[in-house]
Amino acid sequence: MGSELAEKDKTVGEHVKKLLDTADDKQSLMDTSNEMTKEFLPQVEECIKNHADWIEPYYVVIINKRERLMVNVIRQYFLARKTLPTPDYDQTVFKYFPFSGDLEYLWSLPDKNTIEYLILNENMLPKEQSQLLQFCKLFKDGRLDEICGK
Repeated sequence: MGSELAEKDKTVGEHVKKLLDTADDKQSLMDTSNEMTKEFLPQVEECIKNHADWIEPYYVVIINKRERLMVNVIRQYFLARKTLPTPDYDQTVFKYFPFSGDLEYLWSLPDKNTIEYLILNENMLPKEQSQLLQFCKLFKDGRLDEICGK
């Protein structure tokens, strides 16, 4: 029990250093993505609940930020805003309709390198990534918000 308490008292940096020191390099991008999305919808719901007094449709924006000093730490920020955001890297956008309770998925964009990779390798991508590829192409053409945001 004493070692469990000591483990809980460590800082995020101490946990990251331990993970880096003992990393097995076997965690795939899909594993990381699955782990990040475990709490995704509850966080979206929490953001909506925090803006329960908004009566007009609004946008829930999720921004992924990599920690500069800790390469394996990605933070997600859940923001509500009344205007459609400008599409940007590492961003997911939903539109929420308070009257009906409907949540409409508008788009997701990965980081710049991933967008370039997806577009360059579109003929080799699995069918499941076709929607993401379409978002990336529209973003590169500067048309994502006009097509997906209406």
